[in-house]
Amino acid sequence: MKTNKRINEVKKYLDNNGFTTVTKLAEVFSVSAMTIRRDLNSLEELNLVKREKGGAYPKNPAYIETKYERKKIENVRAKRRIAIEGNKIIEDGDIIFLDAGTTTFMLMESILEKEYKNLTVVTNDISIAFYMMNREDIDMIFIGGNVSKATYSTQGYIAKNNIEMLHFDKCFLGISYIDSNYKLYTPTLGKVEYKKLVLQNSNEKILLADSSKFNKNSLYFIADMKEFNVLITEKEIDYENNKYFLENNIKVIKA
Repeated sequence: MKTNKRINEVKKYLDNNGFTTVTKLAEVFSVSAMTIRRDLNSLEELNLVKREKGGAYPKNPAYIETKYERKKIENVRAKRRIAIEGNKIIEDGDIIFLDAGTTTFMLMESILEKEYKNLTVVTNDISIAFYMMNREDIDMIFIGGNVSKATYSTQGYIAKNNIEMLHFDKCFLGISYIDSNYKLYTPTLGKVEYKKLVLQNSNEKILLADSSKFNKNSLYFIADMKEFNVLITEKEIDYENNKYFLENNIKVIKA
C-alpha cells in the first residue's frame, strides 16, 4: 500500500475505533511500528490526530469535552423527559448522588418541584449545588475538587478523595458516549476515577442517557453498562428481545 493511501486508511481506522496503540495499527496494516509512528507524526502535523503514549486518537468532537453552554441547548426535550422519570425513583430519606451534567441539572429542577423528607443530595455540579442549597428539606453536600470550566463541575484527585468517604442509596450518572457493546466512555480523564468510585459506593445505579449518546466512543473507558441497575432513555430499545439487558438484569425505563 502506498504511503499516502495508508496514512488515509490509518486516519479512517482511528475515526472508527478511537484510541489505538501503535502495535495494533502495525498489525492491522502489516507494517512496522516505526512506519506507523511516521504515519501518526504526519497526521499529527496536519492536526488530524493526537499522539498519546503508545498510540493515538483522532481529533474529532467525540474526544473533546463539549462546552456546558452547548450541552444545555442540545436534546432538551429528551433530557427533560429523562429527568422526570428519574425523579420518580427518588424516595424520602434517600441519600443520592447527582452527577455533573445538563440532564442531571434538569433532574435537580424536577426534584425542586416536589417536597421531600430527609433527602440528602451529594453533587460535584456547581450549578446544581447553587440552586439546591437553600432548600430547607434537602441536605446538600458539595464535592470539592479541581474545577472544570468546560462542565462547571469538580473532578480529579480531590473529588475522588471526598467521594471515598461517602455511600449513596442511589446515584444518577450521565455519560458522554456509549458504544455498540454498551461500554461507557468520556473524553475527560478527570471524570474517570470519581465516576467509578460513585458506582462502587452506590446501592442502586441509574444511568441517564439520551439517544444522541449511543453508538459512539471516546478516549477514556469508565464502565460497562451492566454495572448499572437502571437505564433511563428516550431511545427505542427492544428490551424484551435484547439479550444484553435481560442477561445483566438492567431495567430500561422509556422516557
